[in-house]
Amino acid sequence: MDRRRLLALVVLFGAALHLLAHVSPSAPHLREALPEDAPALLANSALDTAPGEAGAAPLMRALTDPSAAWEPAGAVAGRHRFRPVATVLLAVERAAGGRHAARVAGWVSLLLHLGLVVLVHRVVRRLGGSPTAQIAAAALVATSPLALAAAAWPARQPAALAAVLGAAGVLLTLGESTQARSRVAPLLGGLLLGAAVLSHEAAVGLVAAAVVLRFTFGSDSGVGTRAFVVARALVPTVAALAWRAATLAPLSRPESAVGPDAFDGAVGAILTWLAPALPVRAHLADGPWEAHGGVRLIAAAVVLMTLAMLWRRRAAPVAGALLASVVACLPAVAAGAYGQAPFSATAAYVTLPIVAAALALALTAAARRGRALRTASIGAGVLVLVASSVATAARAPSHRVRAAFIERARRDAPASVVVMGWRLGSAVVTAEQAAGDERVAALGAATEIARPLAERILATDGTTTAEGAGLQRDGVAATTVATVLAWYARIAGEQQAAGGEGAPTPLDVERAGRAAVALLPQWADGWAVLAESLARLGALQGALQAADAAGDLEPESVDFLVLEGRIGLALGHAPLAVMRLGEADASAQKSGWGTPEQLRELTLLRAEALVADAATSGRLNQFETAAELLEGLRAKGDQEFDLRQRTYDLYLVWGDELASLDRTALARIAYQRAVALSGPRSWAAEHLAWLDARLARAWGEATRTLQRAQVGEGNVANALLELAIVLCRRGKWDEADAVFEKLSDAQGGMNAALRYAIAVHRHAARPDELTQAEAELRLVLKELPAFAEARFNLGGVLVQQGRLEEAREEYVRAARDGPEFEWSSEALQIAQRLAEILLLERN
Repeated sequence: MDRRRLLALVVLFGAALHLLAHVSPSAPHLREALPEDAPALLANSALDTAPGEAGAAPLMRALTDPSAAWEPAGAVAGRHRFRPVATVLLAVERAAGGRHAARVAGWVSLLLHLGLVVLVHRVVRRLGGSPTAQIAAAALVATSPLALAAAAWPARQPAALAAVLGAAGVLLTLGESTQARSRVAPLLGGLLLGAAVLSHEAAVGLVAAAVVLRFTFGSDSGVGTRAFVVARALVPTVAALAWRAATLAPLSRPESAVGPDAFDGAVGAILTWLAPALPVRAHLADGPWEAHGGVRLIAAAVVLMTLAMLWRRRAAPVAGALLASVVACLPAVAAGAYGQAPFSATAAYVTLPIVAAALALALTAAARRGRALRTASIGAGVLVLVASSVATAARAPSHRVRAAFIERARRDAPASVVVMGWRLGSAVVTAEQAAGDERVAALGAATEIARPLAERILATDGTTTAEGAGLQRDGVAATTVATVLAWYARIAGEQQAAGGEGAPTPLDVERAGRAAVALLPQWADGWAVLAESLARLGALQGALQAADAAGDLEPESVDFLVLEGRIGLALGHAPLAVMRLGEADASAQKSGWGTPEQLRELTLLRAEALVADAATSGRLNQFETAAELLEGLRAKGDQEFDLRQRTYDLYLVWGDELASLDRTALARIAYQRAVALSGPRSWAAEHLAWLDARLARAWGEATRTLQRAQVGEGNVANALLELAIVLCRRGKWDEADAVFEKLSDAQGGMNAALRYAIAVHRHAARPDELTQAEAELRLVLKELPAFAEARFNLGGVLVQQGRLEEAREEYVRAARDGPEFEWSSEALQIAQRLAEILLLERN
């Protein structure tokens, strides 16, 4: 039969095998989204075009943002799978397919796989293989069950794209028959190899294989010419690798992690090379693992000896092809060092073109050696093709339906923590879509999966288990499991907070959330979910720590700042809440965050925090800032009852605090504003009446005391001082100044007692005269250094000016200098609170 017709039959046969993963006569007829399809494609917001963005914006993000490859934990998993060229293709498929993007991507992946079949046929032909070798290699690729991961699973499409680009790059690097093409082809091949590397990191092996094949099979006249051709092919690849390295910061490696290393990677390299001959293999969800004992050393030795043996015989075409195929699998060694599964279906598929070509060349070469060897080689080839076809046909339907896919994974790898994560994800989806008793039952089923899953990651004492530490180092597997654990923690936490029979226990919720962040300690969203879950359970201290961790990871995130501020306020850490909510407001204004409703809620929450802080830290100016925020909302036309009530409460609390500190003139203003909001029959009106009555009594007593002193029944100076203080309390500043001046003239000048009274009752009582109050108090203390009460009030003035460090020192000295001073214990308490605020601000 004609060679082209044979190739067409192979392509059609491969298409028929893999169509079972896309369509079926039984329901559902078309493929469903599989695990990982949502974060990689369907729910990946980085692939969306936001309002006002250009249509090419997702493509630019795909090329430059390492987190664009995966949502919602993109900043973590996306860095491990930064494949910009492949992500660009996914973005195009997302734009073209919309909600059917998974099906579009599935068809594209299938077409890529069929294109790879043709390319492998061409590669073997270029290497001088016989027509039989060409068809055999194409058939190995067409029927391989490895393709189910790449050609039938949209989330793993990067492997299919990398294999096609890499195979095309290898073909062009090998050169063409004419001299003109041989000059251009290596450079174009290098560009394709560079694109392959930016589609999947395993394509680095194809680059190395291309170099080996060029030196082994190249027809150039000399080694120098070949080196020049290889250099032209490698330049684009080196540039691609440099760009990838520059875009990615060094990936952290947890010190406590126990997982695969380079020796395990050697085992993975061998398994990757044997993958086409092992059609019945572990499921791709077998997750990260490590080989033990002498197997690891033996594998490393086998790899080294194989390379040495093939290198000595590299002049022989078959040996050269086998050497290139082994070299193509060597990235598995590095993958082991980074903790990824040494035998990965996607990585094996990327190397499949070279491995299949080498196997086909080796089998056909053996068939020419003799009758026994011929029979054995033909039998082995037929056995591999038949077994591969059967395995692919049997497994393909499970890649079409999510439930069937998970069930197949469970049968193939029953102990896989990744499979448990997929099962938990399906259970949580069911629970989220249910209601009433059905929701409770579904959550109960999810809990039965989440509990042992969390136990495999976290020990009873809260430390990470060896298995969990190993899983940490596989970014994608860790993200898969952590995402569903956090999802479960959120849903279960809501149900637990609602109460009712059958709700998950607080321990289940907490352990799931902590297991998620144990796997992904750099995942800010995971810490936020844990914080929200703990807050619902009433574990506010743990919730605050989790929220703080989320904020540290993404300090510009308004949502995380608001979360930490809200929890801090609930816990009584008003200064922390003020700081975080202030940062949130600044970040929101800078980034344009939030809807009008969200901005309103942020303003209200910030005002609440300011009021709480003013009442506990003594920073009375926080009341004024809170009032400005609330009055600003009212000035914009917001007349909601809750805003009016909050504004009223603010003025009432502000007035009470001022009255308790003997700042009665300002207290009257606060009460009057509250009365204007609430009317004459409110608590504010009563408080104002009480204050006015108190001031009236004080005025009456002061005037009577002065009258008695003027007739010789007391000290006139003391009576005038008492009268001036009462005038200050009533806000009669000009009249008070006249009395103070009269006292000063009568005494022949200002003394320490009079200066202190003016500083405390006149200047310190007015926010616009705090600088004058400070100056007067410092003069008093210069004359009377041990005057503890003056130092206490100086501390209060400094607090109002925002000079907390100086204020803390004054309060400490006030407590130290006046052991009998009745406010000394209060001074120490205030100093301690200020120290906590200062430490918080420094951190």
